[in-house]
Amino acid sequence: MSWEWIALAAILAVFVVIGVTWKNPITRKYWKYGFILLPAVLVIIVSIINKRSGNRGERRADTLRGTIDDLKENLHDVQMETAIEVTAAKTKNAATIEELKEVKKISDKKERRKRLADMMG
Repeated sequence: MSWEWIALAAILAVFVVIGVTWKNPITRKYWKYGFILLPAVLVIIVSIINKRSGNRGERRADTLRGTIDDLKENLHDVQMETAIEVTAAKTKNAATIEELKEVKKISDKKERRKRLADMMG
């Protein structure tokens, strides 16, 4: 829900509460204090909601950063494999192509990158 709708609902709730309690003699006597207390309470509630929603945004940003880092790693792997395939195609060396196929089967990313870097020279 957007902030505009929340603010509108809060304002309407305040007017309803004032309208219902206006007939009470105590409320009519101390209505000036309500002008001070109601905005203060609303500011406190909005600040609490804002802090909670801010934490969600940071968590989303951290998740997004992790996803971007994974994509960068995968892109780096693909670039290295492509460079080796181009080199192998230029030299037409079947042994290099077979070695690349073996390296692609390695599941550990660090080991695979190390072997790919060794193959590039």
